[in-house]
Amino acid sequence: VINNYLYKGKEIEKRVITALKKHDNYKTEIAMIPPKCNVLLTNCGIGAASLLAALVCKDTIINALIEEEEYYFTALNCASVPNNLHYIRKEENVTYDYIIDCHGE
Repeated sequence: VINNYLYKGKEIEKRVITALKKHDNYKTEIAMIPPKCNVLLTNCGIGAASLLAALVCKDTIINALIEEEEYYFTALNCASVPNNLHYIRKEENVTYDYIIDCHGE
């Protein structure tokens, strides 16, 4: 996951590394995601947690809400965004099986 943010600037790289360490690679949040469902991750910050969740939970559709334009485009332009990960700018009128907060990092 960190490799996706290496060339996006030192500040972004540092933010991703800090968030992953602070939240223990989002193990708790990712463990709450059951297989084969449609999940909305809110408060996604730069998108590292959502990218990690999508890579781990390959059978699950991950919708990552990133409202800040700069962070949205940074996440969208990562090299290894899997097909099950969808970045959105505003909450859509869709029913999700689970909604999980990513702490804004």
